[in-house]
Amino acid sequence: REKLIASEGLGATVPTHQEALFSALKDWLSEKVKKHHESETTLFLLHCLYELHEEEFLQRTLEGVRSINLQNSPLKRRDCWVLQYCLRYCCSIAQLNLRGCKLTADGLRLLKPVLSQLNCEDLRQVPSFRKYLNKK
Repeated sequence: REKLIASEGLGATVPTHQEALFSALKDWLSEKVKKHHESETTLFLLHCLYELHEEEFLQRTLEGVRSINLQNSPLKRRDCWVLQYCLRYCCSIAQLNLRGCKLTADGLRLLKPVLSQLNCEDLRQVPSFRKYLNKK
């Protein structure tokens, strides 16, 4: 099929369609991040942002996001990895709700580097979490 497309002179239009689709996906994702606040949807959107592996787009998309609510979303190791990656590029977070996420010690170890750098009051108010973050 690729040979047929190339031989008909259509090869140049395939990347254009892919680029247009990718651009539409990024527009959709950017819009959803601004509007959705349910924990399940938020986790899905963070996974989408992670899968793109476009740091500049991620930073632009999360710019101005002040709150991430993952309450009662059990976070698996992969989810913690995704959250850690996304939080590295999100400087404006003031609230991060991880209540009921069933974080394991391994998950906390993954998140510790970024959580300790966030200026997030939700985390600072939990004495046991604050103590964990301050450990070397």
